[in-house]
Formats: sequence, C-alpha cells, structure tokens
Amino acid sequence: MKARRAKSSAAVALFVAVFGAATSFATRAGASERALTLEDALSLARSNAPSVKQALARVADAEARLSRASAPRVPTIGVVGSGNGFASNGSFVTQGVSTPTSQTAVWADATLNLTWTLLDFGKTSGAVRGAEAGIDGARDDLRASAETAMAQAAVAYYTLLGDDALVAAARESLAQRERSLAVTTGLAAAGARSPVDANRARVAVEAARSDLAVAEATADDDALSLAAALSLPVDERIRVARPAEIRIDDDPRAAAEAALAARPELAGARRRVEQARFGLDSARSGRLPTLSTQASGTVRYTYLPDGDVKGGETSKIAQGSLILSMPILDPTITANVRVAEASISAAEADAIARAANVRYEAARAAIAVRSARAVLAQAKQQETGASANLALVEDRYKNGFAGPLDVIDAQREDAAARVLAIRSARTLDVARLRLLAATGKIDALRRK
Repeated sequence: MKARRAKSSAAVALFVAVFGAATSFATRAGASERALTLEDALSLARSNAPSVKQALARVADAEARLSRASAPRVPTIGVVGSGNGFASNGSFVTQGVSTPTSQTAVWADATLNLTWTLLDFGKTSGAVRGAEAGIDGARDDLRASAETAMAQAAVAYYTLLGDDALVAAARESLAQRERSLAVTTGLAAAGARSPVDANRARVAVEAARSDLAVAEATADDDALSLAAALSLPVDERIRVARPAEIRIDDDPRAAAEAALAARPELAGARRRVEQARFGLDSARSGRLPTLSTQASGTVRYTYLPDGDVKGGETSKIAQGSLILSMPILDPTITANVRVAEASISAAEADAIARAANVRYEAARAAIAVRSARAVLAQAKQQETGASANLALVEDRYKNGFAGPLDVIDAQREDAAARVLAIRSARTLDVARLRLLAATGKIDALRRK
C-alpha cells in the first residue's frame, strides 16, 4: 500500500514538474535575451514611464499659461478695412449746401488700431509671478513622478534578482536530491536499502524538479513585468546583474529630516502655496486703476465718378487717447479675492499634510530596513545550521547510521532555509530602495 501511494505521489509530482518546466521553457525559448543593469533600468523608467510623460505635458501646459499671463504686456494691433458707396438722383441739402441733382461716390477705409496697457498696478505682474511659480511646481512634480517611476523599476529589478537566486537555489536542491537518489539506488541494488527507499528518493527528485519549474516560471513572469514597466519589447527575456550593495543610513530621525529637505513633492507643494499667494495679489490689484493707451490711423480713398468734380483723392486721419479706468463697484473682484484666499488656505493645508506624510513615511522606511536586516541575520544563521545538518545526515546515511527519511527531511530543511535567506535578502534590498525613495535619493542609483 505504501509503495502504491509513493508511486502515485511520484506520478503527480512528475506531471507538475514536466508541465511547469515545459511552460517555462516555452516562455524562454521564444524570447531573445537582453542584459540590463540597474542604471539602465532606472534611466529607461525615467524616460519611458507614462506618469513621467504626463508630468512633462503638465510642464508644457504651465509654460503655456505663463505666455498667456504675460500677454497683456504686449500691445494689441489690428487692422480694419471697409468700403462704402453712395448714389443720388436728386438734389438735397446737407450742412447748408445744396448737392448736385445727381451724384455718385465710392470710398474705402483702412484703419490700423493699437491698444496697449501701460500700467495695471500689479494685475499682470501678479499673474506672471503666479504662472512662473506654477512652472516651478510642475517641474517639481515631474521630478517626483520620475523618482516614483525609478523606485518602482528598482523594486521590479531586485524582485527579478531574487527570482534568479531562487531558481539557483531550486537547481541546487535538485542536484542534492539527484545525488541522494544515486546513492539510494546503489544501496538498494546492493540490498542495503529497500525499493521503497529508492522510490522515496525518486519522489523527492520529482518534487525538486517541480519546485524548479515553478521558480523558473515566476522569474519569467517577473522579467516580463519589468519589461512592460520599462516599455521594452515583450519578446526579450531580461537578464539582470546584481549591482553594488545599497548603503544608506537607517536612522529614523535622520531619514525624516532628509526627506523633508529633498523630496520634490514638498518643493512642489511649497510652489503651489507661492502660486496661490501671487494669485491673491493679482486678484486684489483688480481694485486698482488701469492706465492704457489707444491709437488709430486711417487712410481713406474717395472716388467721384461723375458730377461737377470727378476723380479720386486720399485722406489720412490719426488719433490717440490715454485712458485711466478704475472700478467703483465690481462684485467679481471681491469674489476673486475670496477664492484666492481660500486657495492659499487649501495649498498651505496640503503642504502641511504632505510634510507630515513624508516625514512619517521616511521614518517607517528606516525602521523597516532595520527590521529586515535583523531578519536576514537570523535567516543566515538558520541557513548555515541547516546546511551543516544536511552534510552530517548525508554522511551518516552513506555509513548506514541514518535512514532515507532523515535525508529527505534534512534536504527540505536546507532548501527552506536557503529560500528564506534569499527572500530575506530581497526584503532587505526592497526596504533599502524604499528608504532611498522616501528620502528623495533614488536617483543616486542611476548616477553611480
């Protein structure tokens, strides 16, 4: 009965391993390989991420708003053309003068108009300063979007690094169990072990193959996710290389202070407060007078085809004016001032909230690094102990002092300890990346 259960388990494990390996192999076989460094990944994320492109569009929009705000400083010039005709078949009196019994006249005008605001007591200058602050804020938002994209790419990169390490660990486990199978098969052939022991060793090998297939499929999937995040061709299998160890101070207080000084989101929030204050200045200046000038020049051509005087003549007219206008009662100005004051309050509240969130986020990220480092140290100790125990059990097994189940248990413990150490190392790497992002230093990885 035990032999039949063992054979059934072996068949199931074999099916899973073969199916998973075939799927993973098909994924890798259809794709060319592309070597990618961490610096390459961050640069691609900085230039290709959709969020970065959206932020670039917002910068362009802010620059266009500056052009609109500056427009009143430039005079407005326009041209107007008109044509008229007159015909009369009877005499009439106009301005005390009797006209001929019949008269026809045709004339055409061309007028050049100029309007220029000379002084508006802060309306235009406030709008321009607000627009300039808006550009600076949009650029800060662009930096924030780029850093977020790079942080996400870095996490995906290190995730794939961990996947590759897990694949290597799964291969090592498979090699261990294949060696045990060879030893057990030899002992069974010599009569020192039963066929059941050999069958158990085969089941352990198939289980290891299944673990390897799963690890390879996970790595392939994460490589595809990284390629998609970087806008790379999906038919390329990305290969990553471990960069230098990330070194960063994990003191929570220092991290919080560094985040307050470096995070572009906070700079953008301060710019929006500044922009709102300039908007208030511009709104208040609506109560002040505006000094402008208007000038026009007209050229008129008149043609008389018949009558006592025939022919055409050209006349020129020029005029100009200086205009001082001041609102006496305009409810929209008061409404605009109230809106601007409310915008300042909202921008200041947003800046305070962002600063608090950034400070706490950085402190939590620093604590996470410390915790991950402690967990990794413990996992390394466990890995060392499990490896030593496996070596001891395998030696005892060869000398007949341990059974096959002891070897299988030791191999499982060793594999689990190695997987735990790899995952703990990846957790520490990701925690360090998040601390770099939280303190506004993620771009330093790209410039190494």
